Amino acid sequence: MTLLILLAALSGAEALSGPGQVNGLLRESVTIQCRYGKDYKDSVKYWCKGHTKQLCDTVVKTDDLQTNNRISIRDNKTEGVFTVTMRELREEDEGRYWCGIEQTSFDEGTSAYLTVNKDTVTGWTEELVTIQCLYDEGFTNNVKYWSRGTIFKDSSVLVRTDGPKTSNMISISDNKTKRVFTVTMRGLREEDEGRYWCGIQRTLYDEGTSVYLTVNKGTFKPTAETPRTTIPRTTERAAPATASTAVNISSSPGQTGPTAQRVDIWLYLRWILFVFMLACPFVVQCWSCRRRHGCYPELSSAAE
Repeated sequence: MTLLILLAALSGAEALSGPGQVNGLLRESVTIQCRYGKDYKDSVKYWCKGHTKQLCDTVVKTDDLQTNNRISIRDNKTEGVFTVTMRELREEDEGRYWCGIEQTSFDEGTSAYLTVNKDTVTGWTEELVTIQCLYDEGFTNNVKYWSRGTIFKDSSVLVRTDGPKTSNMISISDNKTKRVFTVTMRGLREEDEGRYWCGIQRTLYDEGTSVYLTVNKGTFKPTAETPRTTIPRTTERAAPATASTAVNISSSPGQTGPTAQRVDIWLYLRWILFVFMLACPFVVQCWSCRRRHGCYPELSSAAE
């Protein structure tokens, strides 16, 4: 019976799922959906913020605090999904959150990292958009690049200043005098919408800052000149790019977002407990057998 309960607890984690990564725009709203199995239908669900599930602070929950300032939660038991809505996003809202379900022994939870995009660029389909990335004087001779990806460490480099300056309708140029490199994307498509990075290659780690590109449908009619968006100096750090153009993240002061690798201690404790429970009946049986019937005569004779 104990083994069955333990197996149910271990498999229960798979019945709860969340988005993992959520992107929102500053001063806008974002909706997060957390799906769960039928066994959790009547359990209390909650949304909390923190680096780990065990140390997170509950923001809203379905039993009493369903609305807290700009954040609300509702549970659709028929569909097996509870929804969290965060309105009027602020910079301090960015961070790691958890979809949680209260349980008698230990709570179930899955993480979701919320990124609040501050630097947003707007473009139109079939048109072009220009982004200017500023950098400090110390980066004048460094290689600059433009990459795409939700997380800096996993972003793919699209174009860089030490290689072909144009690739797939995207071009890059570096004005070392003004300390700004410019990226131009032509013939925009709806699928081009997403998160990009102004990156600077360094020996120990790369520097980068994010840009969120929104692509609107329709035709844009420029009045005088092509609009340009200037992005502030880089703020996020990552390890240098490899030959495959992947960027590997390293430690970064003050960076506790998606680049931080957190270990869910309970995951390991579950499996240790699982192995222990499997071994206990066998050990107890052997000990009882030896005590009552002398199941190890070879050990007894050796001792004599």
